[in-house]
Amino acid sequence: MKAVRALVLCGGKGLRLSPFSNYLGKPLIPVLNRPLVGYTLGRLARAGITDVAINHMGDDADLRAALGDGSAFGVKITYLREHFQHGTGGALHLLGDLWNDHTSLVVTVADMVSTIDLPAMVSFHQAHGETVTFGAYRHNWAIEEWEGDVLLTAPEDQSSVEEFQFRPGPLTTSRVVTTGTWVLERRVLEAVPRPGPDFAHADNVDLNRDVFRHLTIHGHRMRAFVSDHRFFDFGDPISFVQGSVAALHGEFGSMRASEDAAQPERIHASARISPTAFVDEDTVVGADVVVGDRAQVRGCVLLPGARVPEGAVISAAVMADETLTRDATRRMYADRSAVALDTVPAPGS
Repeated sequence: MKAVRALVLCGGKGLRLSPFSNYLGKPLIPVLNRPLVGYTLGRLARAGITDVAINHMGDDADLRAALGDGSAFGVKITYLREHFQHGTGGALHLLGDLWNDHTSLVVTVADMVSTIDLPAMVSFHQAHGETVTFGAYRHNWAIEEWEGDVLLTAPEDQSSVEEFQFRPGPLTTSRVVTTGTWVLERRVLEAVPRPGPDFAHADNVDLNRDVFRHLTIHGHRMRAFVSDHRFFDFGDPISFVQGSVAALHGEFGSMRASEDAAQPERIHASARISPTAFVDEDTVVGADVVVGDRAQVRGCVLLPGARVPEGAVISAAVMADETLTRDATRRMYADRSAVALDTVPAPGS
């Protein structure tokens, strides 16, 4: 088998999660008081994929402070800085010698958590030897409710991709949808333009919009690894709350390497909740949060440093304070052993 490495895409601007992402990078926004990207690092480590690259825009001080070299999460991180927006496809050109013809690359996005079986997906990909394997799901809800990308598969072989459709909406005739995880071979770079600051597309080179459609047109063979798995998008405030509640109820599946590992905290030890306040079991309370007298909070995410005023009533919302949230999150992440999700050995140990 080929070696396997991973790229976690963290170079986006996080506009859908604005204003929260304005003062805290989306990969580091806490989910159950752990960094969102930590869940992805944990599942990669459990799959035995320990060489991980993370692309990012601009200053990486917060990422490095929270994640370090990755050893607390069981991986070794290489940080890839973008001086302009490369896009999800353009970021592949940053990898250099990290990705060669003897290495398969798992690519996934930082604002999504999936329970897909990565070892099985990688084995499937390498057994077929195609350019791209898509993590995919056969959905059973109304087709018009799916806003993502769709795969048309061959009638005689349901894993063989005949056409990649970029956000086709109700016009598609397929129910095989992509879920934000891919395995790629290096020859895919033949279809990836090198991005530049004057590239015509607003997001520069996008994997879905620009690359996969090109591969279809030019006859590259692609596969769909269709499996029954869960996937949670954290890209906007509504889905962020929904995903946090799902994590709270264990819907991510097993996120820990052993049953002895500490459970993620629903209410951080430093939070101060008035004895006259009500906070329901579907609410996550971050570090240094203050909940005032007689306040009622239901189904919310109170990010570190948030302040719930006396008598306030809030439901199904995310609360934060620009300065307090940024500073409280940094303090919470300062001890990486407290935010790591898995008790897995560090690479080389």
